[in-house]
Amino acid sequence: MKEHDSSLVRIHEFNSSWWKHPVGIISNPHAIKTAATDAIKNSLDGYDWVEFKTEHLDEETTKRLVHHGFFVADTQIEYKISLRDLDVKESKNYDAEWANDVEFSITLDCISDFKSERFLRLPGATQAKVNERYIQWAHCLLNTSPSTCLQIRENNDVQGWVFAQPLEHSQGVNFCIAMLKRNSALRGIDFYRYFMHAFSERGFSFGKASFSVNNTAVHNIHSLLGVRFLTPTSCWFWINPKLQNQTSH
Repeated sequence: MKEHDSSLVRIHEFNSSWWKHPVGIISNPHAIKTAATDAIKNSLDGYDWVEFKTEHLDEETTKRLVHHGFFVADTQIEYKISLRDLDVKESKNYDAEWANDVEFSITLDCISDFKSERFLRLPGATQAKVNERYIQWAHCLLNTSPSTCLQIRENNDVQGWVFAQPLEHSQGVNFCIAMLKRNSALRGIDFYRYFMHAFSERGFSFGKASFSVNNTAVHNIHSLLGVRFLTPTSCWFWINPKLQNQTSH
């Protein structure tokens, strides 16, 4: 791999581990506007693909991104929700099991597909490969934050999982991954109400998360829950032409 301009692009350790080849992320968005054209090109070479994410994008940066082959892969919609006074109907059949109390894990064959994710736009990214990314991320969260990871049971059967992280210096929690079991009998809205109620009982006062603008079902659930939508994040991909050529043959 070529030496990279660390002021512009840095290696994304997690995505590189998942992808099994070097993947980059823009670490200094302002450098896009000021770096020389050759410097940008050289900083991208050697990565299979590079991601750029921003909440604020001006016209000049947009033009430079397009000039260098970046395209809009997705828009992430962030929300914030109060976990106090949630409308949760009492159910004796519902139970939340926390990972620091009950050991559990997940496998590819037991989860629903992540059909709305931007990574499906990458050459060679099958649905199974994208699902594997979220399995890998979930296992990382199980190791680092077991007290904020749980599985939901209804009628004693596992229906879904939530993998979260506490937000520093607050009573908030970031819902990193929320997934229903494949062929779950639980409605999505009930799943969200159950797990949010469980986090409320654990002492958290609000939750945050981000989802693809294409995930209509989840946004409809959130609107029913009364969330407050925050500033969206634009997600851009640059894909190495060599990768595109390899997957086209």
